[in-house]
Amino acid sequence: MEQHGGEEGLGDVLARLTDPATSTRRTEPARRRLATDPVTRALLEAGVLVLQRELGTLVPAEGPEVGSAGQDDDVEGARRPVRFFDLLSASRVCAAATAVGPLRVTTSHLRDRWAIQRDFVEDLLAHVLWRRHWDDLLEQRTRHLAPPSSAGELPAVAEALARAHLVTAGLPVSTRLELVATALASEHPVLRRQREAHYRAGAARWGQVWERCFERVGHRLRAGADLHRTSSALSAVAEGANLRLIAAGEPPELVEESVRVLVTAGMALARRSFEPDPGAGGGRTAAGPPEGRPLWPGPGTGDVSDVLVHLTDPVTGSRRTSAARHRLAHDVITRQLLHGGTGVLGQELGVVATGPSGRVSAAIAAQPRFFGLLSAAAVEAAGRCLPAGTPRPTAAQLRDRWRSQDDYVEDLLAYAAHRVRRVRWEVLGRIRAVALAPFADGGGGWQRLVASLEAAAAAVLADEDLEGHDRLRLLLVALSAARPAVAQRLCEQGAREERATGELVAELLALAGLQLRADVSAAELGRTLVALRDGVVLRALATGQQGDEEASAVPPFARATVEVVAGCLADPVG
Repeated sequence: MEQHGGEEGLGDVLARLTDPATSTRRTEPARRRLATDPVTRALLEAGVLVLQRELGTLVPAEGPEVGSAGQDDDVEGARRPVRFFDLLSASRVCAAATAVGPLRVTTSHLRDRWAIQRDFVEDLLAHVLWRRHWDDLLEQRTRHLAPPSSAGELPAVAEALARAHLVTAGLPVSTRLELVATALASEHPVLRRQREAHYRAGAARWGQVWERCFERVGHRLRAGADLHRTSSALSAVAEGANLRLIAAGEPPELVEESVRVLVTAGMALARRSFEPDPGAGGGRTAAGPPEGRPLWPGPGTGDVSDVLVHLTDPVTGSRRTSAARHRLAHDVITRQLLHGGTGVLGQELGVVATGPSGRVSAAIAAQPRFFGLLSAAAVEAAGRCLPAGTPRPTAAQLRDRWRSQDDYVEDLLAYAAHRVRRVRWEVLGRIRAVALAPFADGGGGWQRLVASLEAAAAAVLADEDLEGHDRLRLLLVALSAARPAVAQRLCEQGAREERATGELVAELLALAGLQLRADVSAAELGRTLVALRDGVVLRALATGQQGDEEASAVPPFARATVEVVAGCLADPVG
């Protein structure tokens, strides 16, 4: 396993600060000294604090300024109103909607349908994150996928389903906004309920597909198997696999690795959940899908009028009936406003798409405005909340180090990614320590490995994300398309974690005296476990639930980890 000593220094992280074209210092030694200066670090920590406030993270309060008169907005525990969605101004949305066409859209059209901006924002988010977009895309991709006719066809079907579930290219705005919504969910109960419903619907569909597949080849659910939790675990792996693609920009080699991740997880969980049905005679059961029936359960359900719950005429109230709201929801202007709002979100997320349909308009391409909140004044104000003993940076000191705000933002995001990387590497160190403990006396075997995996899973979820590193990572991933340097760092971080996890898996298997199946490598299993972990953490942040809660939308991480590993072993275990 790699050692922490290979960590890069800030002189390598802060490219704009040390770049002769952007730095305010003329010599390389001076720029390098500036990168390690305490004031420089304080300016970066203050910028991270501004971002964390936007994510609803509790602000630490130390230092004499905090709690003083007139500082009510900076006291301990204060939560900041989220400004990401304030970027959806009526004028900006209508300009984007007009660019989409075919009609000219004005702010009057928007206000005629949504009384206040908050109502439009909530309906737009609900529409972009509508589960039906996922279901319709999956139905299109799997429409002609037939169920397996024999157990030997299961891997090929699993691969086709895996490719279909890598949805980041098909839903570029929705999948990135999903990460933003997850990062913000702790502050928004409506978002939490929507995310929970989304996860449950996805798991239910996976369960239906699995039952159809295995009934067709003469298998049944094992006694004691929990299909809901198993399906939730596979859905979490899919979310983790999509997360790595968003961060990396979908290069072909990573797409193929992600397909293998889903196939590895799906086949492993299937081996642990299903068994041959003696009553089926080794063939298809009467309950199996008829010939020609698609394997996937079909397109999504629901009508857009059910999603746009705030859509009405605020003056006359004449559109408050179900029929009138249905007509207005399907109106051309309403559709353009939704596409325009989605396009604005796409601008902020670095992808130019006007809706889940993938329609593109170059006319609405623009630089993201979200990072306007990182003004020199805002950073200086946040700096007053840094821990005691930390320099109190000023706006003048920020301008003295970076020629422009964009230079500062670029280095700040690189620093935030560096910070997240350091924390996650420390977590990996703790995981390694607890995972090796059960083998300390030289013993081996499956039960020792189970204890090791359970301890490792507990270490992952041991610390609640009070400091916001997981949420900060989600924000960085969501915005990475607009910041190639950050995307590269996130990609390197992910590859490093996957490599270290694969090495740890190989070491644990050797200590336990167990071997993997010939079609699964330790590296593939390591990537699969990282995807499972990321998906479980994402779900926990989005819903506020834990995997051990009754009827939770979050799969039990320890149990899912054990089942995935067990399903990948060469010899079946209990």
